[in-house]
Amino acid sequence: MDNSTQIIKAIEIAENGGTFLYPTETVIGLGCDATNDEAISKLIQLKGRTQEKSFIILVDSIEMIKLYCESINQLEIDLLNQSKPTTVILNNVKNLPHSLLFNDGSIGVRITKHPIIKEFITTLGKPIVSTSANISGEPTIDSWKNVNPVILEGIDYTLNLQTNFRTTETPSQIVKVVDRETVFIRR
Repeated sequence: MDNSTQIIKAIEIAENGGTFLYPTETVIGLGCDATNDEAISKLIQLKGRTQEKSFIILVDSIEMIKLYCESINQLEIDLLNQSKPTTVILNNVKNLPHSLLFNDGSIGVRITKHPIIKEFITTLGKPIVSTSANISGEPTIDSWKNVNPVILEGIDYTLNLQTNFRTTETPSQIVKVVDRETVFIRR
């Protein structure tokens, strides 16, 4: 199946509350429509993680972020736009389910650099959840062959794109801007 056909099918799955595996510019991702609380609950159960541990979301642009965060400063924009995959913790979140948010009401956001996933998000018109395709507590998944059979059986679709695009095999760095300073949460 070609990439365009897979994207159309994945959008249909996402719009109907389904979950899916997909490649990112870092690791193999497990996701869903980030605005669908029921789909997010499915991911929580599938990964066997606690409700308190939040997810990050992938977006296609700063403009999309502004639909879900009331404010974003220039340092945060610069961090999101750098070439290294970077997740930025943003405050003043709106229009997203509480199950996605950290206890303080913030959310981790990354602008995907993966061209096909970016096209998918743009076509869907909303952010997607991005978490490693592993059971909670297991190692991060960096290749399709390492995906746990429980995950494979529990998802609704695999977006197995014909691409070799990857900038790193490790999760994105995670940062937060505090008092105009960058604080590294994960490097």
